[in-house]
Amino acid sequence: MSVLSVSGGQPGATCVTIGRMSVATVVLDYLKTLIWPIVLLVFIVRFSPTLRQVLENLSELSGPAGITARFERDINRTAAQADLAASVEQGQSRAGNESPIGDTSENLLASRIGLTCEDVLTWASIARSMARVRPQAMISESWGKLEDVVLRAANSLGLNHYTQASDPSDFVALLGQLTERGLSPEFFRVGVNLAVLQSQINVLNSQRSRPAPSAAEDFVSASERLMIAILRLPVETSE
Repeated sequence: MSVLSVSGGQPGATCVTIGRMSVATVVLDYLKTLIWPIVLLVFIVRFSPTLRQVLENLSELSGPAGITARFERDINRTAAQADLAASVEQGQSRAGNESPIGDTSENLLASRIGLTCEDVLTWASIARSMARVRPQAMISESWGKLEDVVLRAANSLGLNHYTQASDPSDFVALLGQLTERGLSPEFFRVGVNLAVLQSQINVLNSQRSRPAPSAAEDFVSASERLMIAILRLPVETSE
């Protein structure tokens, strides 16, 4: 509490004295009040990318909602990777004067297994629409469709046979053999990601959580891209 006193000196002169709290002390108190907001602002500006990463990691560990968010983000990245792989493949096909979609010539795997690229495109269009109302069911259906195409491709090419490819290690093993027959490494990585994502579905089920419709649509699209890439593998091999 400051004490203000006025004392007289020479006639017409007054002397104003601030007691215990000087002007410097008042200014210092204001600075103490303002310093932490300023430091916090500088910290946020300086370390915002790191903070965003930390917050993302914390959200992933916070519970079912965080795990679902991570799952959806991984699906989105896989779909983007599949789009990139497909665009590269289409560019190479155009350079070679080949049609990337709808080629039914006998030198493609599609003619061997009785499934065309148009069949896959039609199925994917319907599946994406259904994903808006039944996201988790359409992820499971996409995986089943992809698994079937991989198994049929392996059988047609005389690769090591598996009665099922639901186990991620078996699925990845088949993809590795298809890569030796011409499947691009980019699509191999897409397949591996899809296998990992599929294995996480049970975790979501146990927590009574489900992915967003947009994530299911991305899963369908990534599966579609990979299936078409497999159907377009050449079959002129020594058997």
